[in-house]
Amino acid sequence: DLFMRQICTNISLGGATSWEYITITGRTNNAGVVPEALTAETIGSTSSHLVPGGTVVNAILAGVKPESSMQFNRVTGRVETIAHYIPVTRNAAMDAVGIMQEINAFLVQGIREKEEAEFLFGTGTTNPPRLQGLLNVTNPYGIQTLSAGANTDIDAVMLAIAKIRKEQYRPNWLILNPDDFFSSGFLMAKDGDGNYMLASPRASAEQLNTLWGLQILVTQSLPAGTMVVGDFRQALVADRMQTAIYMTDSHADLFVRNVLVVLAESRVGFGCRAPKAFCQITP
Repeated sequence: DLFMRQICTNISLGGATSWEYITITGRTNNAGVVPEALTAETIGSTSSHLVPGGTVVNAILAGVKPESSMQFNRVTGRVETIAHYIPVTRNAAMDAVGIMQEINAFLVQGIREKEEAEFLFGTGTTNPPRLQGLLNVTNPYGIQTLSAGANTDIDAVMLAIAKIRKEQYRPNWLILNPDDFFSSGFLMAKDGDGNYMLASPRASAEQLNTLWGLQILVTQSLPAGTMVVGDFRQALVADRMQTAIYMTDSHADLFVRNVLVVLAESRVGFGCRAPKAFCQITP
């Protein structure tokens, strides 16, 4: 399965328990063509000069490069622990073929699913501890699809792309719930003649993995009716400790009862360095 951590920018924190990153809150691009300065006069001059090509320019502008700007915020991110465990008898662990592989796989999958939910919807609170999720970062815009209007889900995705592109970011992923993906809004969308718009029924559903040039991530972590378009290179997954599996019988009376505890745990942070690179689509 594909998870958000595989499409975000991943960084390693080493031994740190908190981390700092920069968020981009604004950008102004004033790049322009600059006429050649043909005089050594000061910027305060108002005299005019003829430059090659016969164009008259004012000396107050000639040779002066325009200034662009960026606005930043410095953010301190936290690392949180995500964990769960399963008890299993020692006899079952030794005798039941494949049981430990199944338990380990289930525990790791559970960590991944909870991480993804936090990356999307974490509230950033300290009590209870939560990560600051993508959809709870201040986002300047969203798009609502019209249930009885001209806009379809497919249209809304293009509108989201357009909004992000206007901010000079290039979205690369669309994430949505399976109920939306396998619906008349996407895979089952038909034109006026009843023909499927996005895929042929003879093809595998997994072969439709792009829309408007976006890669598609289908995840249960996002509720039905909500979609996210964005440049996920601007989302940061910060690993203090990737998922690890532990097993022990040293808790309470587990040893004398022949009971083992299998524990999975990760320590991770999440950040968004460019909120304007993402757009949420809701019904």
